Amino acid sequence: MKSWMKQLELQNRCKLYQEIRSLQMKLLNNTLLITALIGLITYCNPQPRDCNPQEIAADSLWQKFAYSLETRDTTFLINNSLDTIQCAEFSSENEYFASEFIFKNHIKKLMHLDSLRNADYNIYVGDSLMHINYPIKTNKTIEGGYNLIFSFSKVENRFVFRGMLLTP
Repeated sequence: MKSWMKQLELQNRCKLYQEIRSLQMKLLNNTLLITALIGLITYCNPQPRDCNPQEIAADSLWQKFAYSLETRDTTFLINNSLDTIQCAEFSSENEYFASEFIFKNHIKKLMHLDSLRNADYNIYVGDSLMHINYPIKTNKTIEGGYNLIFSFSKVENRFVFRGMLLTP
Protein backbone atom coordinates (compact mmCIF):
# COMPACT_ATOMS: atom_id res chain seq x y z
CA MET A 1 0.00 0.00 0.00
CA LYS A 2 2.88 2.29 0.70
CA SER A 3 4.25 1.91 -2.81
CA TRP A 4 0.89 2.94 -4.22
CA MET A 5 0.89 6.10 -2.09
CA LYS A 6 4.47 6.86 -3.03
CA GLN A 7 3.58 6.49 -6.70
CA LEU A 8 0.58 8.83 -6.30
CA GLU A 9 2.73 11.32 -4.43
CA LEU A 10 5.36 11.12 -7.18
CA GLN A 11 2.70 11.68 -9.87
CA ASN A 12 1.35 14.71 -7.97
CA ARG A 13 4.85 16.10 -7.65
CA CYS A 14 5.40 15.58 -11.39
CA LYS A 15 2.13 17.35 -12.20
CA LEU A 16 3.01 20.17 -9.83
CA TYR A 17 6.47 20.45 -11.37
CA GLN A 18 4.94 20.52 -14.89
CA GLU A 19 2.48 23.25 -13.85
CA ILE A 20 5.28 25.29 -12.28
CA ARG A 21 7.39 24.84 -15.42
CA SER A 22 4.44 25.84 -17.60
CA LEU A 23 3.86 28.99 -15.51
CA GLN A 24 7.57 29.83 -15.68
CA MET A 25 7.50 29.53 -19.48
CA LYS A 26 4.38 31.71 -19.71
CA LEU A 27 6.01 34.28 -17.45
CA LEU A 28 9.19 34.16 -19.52
CA ASN A 29 7.20 34.56 -22.76
CA ASN A 30 5.25 37.49 -21.27
CA THR A 31 8.47 39.08 -20.04
CA LEU A 32 10.02 38.71 -23.49
CA LEU A 33 6.88 40.12 -25.10
CA ILE A 34 6.81 43.08 -22.74
CA THR A 35 10.51 43.73 -23.28
CA ALA A 36 10.02 43.58 -27.05
CA LEU A 37 7.06 45.97 -26.85
CA ILE A 38 9.00 48.43 -24.71
CA GLY A 39 11.89 48.26 -27.18
CA LEU A 40 9.55 48.80 -30.12
CA ILE A 41 7.81 51.74 -28.48
CA THR A 42 11.15 53.31 -27.58
CA TYR A 43 12.45 52.77 -31.11
CA CYS A 44 9.32 54.14 -32.80
CA ASN A 45 8.87 57.23 -30.65
CA PRO A 46 10.32 60.26 -32.41
CA GLN A 47 13.19 61.73 -30.48
CA PRO A 48 12.84 65.41 -29.64
CA ARG A 49 14.98 67.70 -31.71
CA ASP A 50 17.61 69.75 -29.99
CA CYS A 51 15.82 73.06 -30.14
CA ASN A 52 16.74 76.39 -28.80
CA PRO A 53 13.99 78.54 -27.24
CA GLN A 54 13.67 80.59 -30.42
CA GLU A 55 12.98 77.44 -32.48
CA ILE A 56 10.47 76.19 -29.91
CA ALA A 57 8.60 79.51 -30.06
CA ALA A 58 8.71 79.45 -33.87
CA ASP A 59 7.37 75.90 -33.96
CA SER A 60 4.56 76.87 -31.58
CA LEU A 61 3.63 79.83 -33.79
CA TRP A 62 3.74 77.66 -36.91
CA GLN A 63 1.53 74.98 -35.33
CA LYS A 64 -1.10 77.62 -34.48
CA PHE A 65 -0.80 79.13 -37.95
CA ALA A 66 -1.04 75.75 -39.73
CA TYR A 67 -4.06 74.79 -37.61
CA SER A 68 -5.69 78.12 -38.50
CA LEU A 69 -5.06 77.51 -42.20
CA GLU A 70 -6.61 74.04 -42.00
CA THR A 71 -9.63 75.24 -39.99
CA ARG A 72 -9.94 78.44 -42.02
CA ASP A 73 -9.68 80.75 -39.02
CA THR A 74 -9.33 83.86 -41.16
CA THR A 75 -9.40 86.21 -38.16
CA PHE A 76 -6.28 84.62 -36.65
CA LEU A 77 -4.59 84.43 -40.05
CA ILE A 78 -5.25 88.08 -40.93
CA ASN A 79 -4.19 89.27 -37.45
CA ASN A 80 -0.90 87.37 -37.76
CA SER A 81 0.00 88.37 -41.32
CA LEU A 82 1.21 91.38 -43.22
CA ASP A 83 -1.51 93.31 -45.04
CA THR A 84 -0.16 92.00 -48.34
CA ILE A 85 1.41 88.57 -48.81
CA GLN A 86 3.10 86.52 -51.51
CA CYS A 87 1.54 83.38 -52.92
CA ALA A 88 3.54 81.38 -55.46
CA GLU A 89 0.36 79.68 -56.68
CA PHE A 90 -0.78 82.99 -58.21
CA SER A 91 2.42 84.40 -59.61
CA SER A 92 6.02 83.39 -60.24
CA GLU A 93 6.98 87.04 -59.81
CA ASN A 94 7.39 88.75 -56.47
CA GLU A 95 3.83 90.02 -56.50
CA TYR A 96 1.91 90.68 -53.32
CA PHE A 97 -1.81 90.21 -52.76
CA ALA A 98 -4.15 91.42 -50.02
CA SER A 99 -3.91 88.85 -47.23
CA GLU A 100 -7.64 89.03 -46.50
CA PHE A 101 -8.41 88.24 -50.16
CA ILE A 102 -6.06 85.22 -50.16
CA PHE A 103 -7.26 83.84 -46.81
CA LYS A 104 -10.94 84.22 -47.63
CA ASN A 105 -10.86 83.06 -51.27
CA HIS A 106 -7.74 80.98 -51.97
CA ILE A 107 -6.65 79.35 -48.74
CA LYS A 108 -6.34 75.88 -50.36
CA LYS A 109 -3.91 77.23 -52.95
CA LEU A 110 -1.92 78.93 -50.22
CA MET A 111 -1.76 75.72 -48.15
CA HIS A 112 -0.73 73.74 -51.24
CA LEU A 113 -1.06 70.50 -49.21
CA ASP A 114 -4.18 68.88 -47.79
CA SER A 115 -2.68 68.91 -44.29
CA LEU A 116 0.27 70.94 -43.12
CA ARG A 117 0.31 69.55 -39.60
CA ASN A 118 0.74 65.94 -40.77
CA ALA A 119 3.73 66.57 -43.04
CA ASP A 120 7.41 66.82 -42.11
CA TYR A 121 8.93 70.29 -42.11
CA ASN A 122 12.04 72.17 -41.03
CA ILE A 123 12.29 75.51 -39.28
CA TYR A 124 14.82 78.25 -39.87
CA VAL A 125 14.74 81.19 -37.46
CA GLY A 126 16.91 84.26 -37.87
CA ASP A 127 16.84 87.65 -36.20
CA SER A 128 14.21 89.08 -38.53
CA LEU A 129 13.03 86.12 -40.65
CA MET A 130 11.47 82.74 -40.03
CA HIS A 131 10.97 80.08 -42.70
CA ILE A 132 8.98 76.86 -42.51
CA ASN A 133 10.19 74.47 -45.21
CA TYR A 134 8.29 71.41 -46.44
CA PRO A 135 10.44 69.25 -48.73
CA ILE A 136 8.01 67.77 -51.27
CA LYS A 137 9.06 64.71 -53.30
CA THR A 138 7.42 64.24 -56.67
CA ASN A 139 8.09 62.69 -60.05
CA LYS A 140 6.46 65.69 -61.75
CA THR A 141 9.60 67.82 -61.57
CA ILE A 142 13.00 67.32 -63.13
CA GLU A 143 14.66 67.72 -59.72
CA GLY A 144 12.46 65.02 -58.15
CA GLY A 145 10.84 67.44 -55.77
CA TYR A 146 10.57 71.00 -54.58
CA ASN A 147 10.34 73.05 -51.39
CA LEU A 148 7.16 74.61 -50.08
CA ILE A 149 8.27 77.53 -47.92
CA PHE A 150 6.13 79.64 -45.61
CA SER A 151 7.93 82.87 -44.78
CA PHE A 152 7.50 85.15 -41.75
CA SER A 153 9.01 88.58 -41.00
CA LYS A 154 9.59 90.10 -37.60
CA VAL A 155 7.46 93.19 -37.09
CA GLU A 156 7.30 94.92 -33.69
CA ASN A 157 9.00 91.98 -31.91
CA ARG A 158 6.72 89.29 -33.32
CA PHE A 159 6.77 87.17 -36.45
CA VAL A 160 3.98 87.72 -38.98
CA PHE A 161 3.25 85.77 -42.12
CA ARG A 162 4.60 87.31 -45.33
CA GLY A 163 3.98 84.63 -47.93
CA MET A 164 4.34 81.20 -49.50
CA LEU A 165 7.09 80.35 -51.98
CA LEU A 166 7.94 77.31 -54.09
CA THR A 167 11.55 76.52 -54.96
CA PRO A 168 13.19 73.62 -56.80
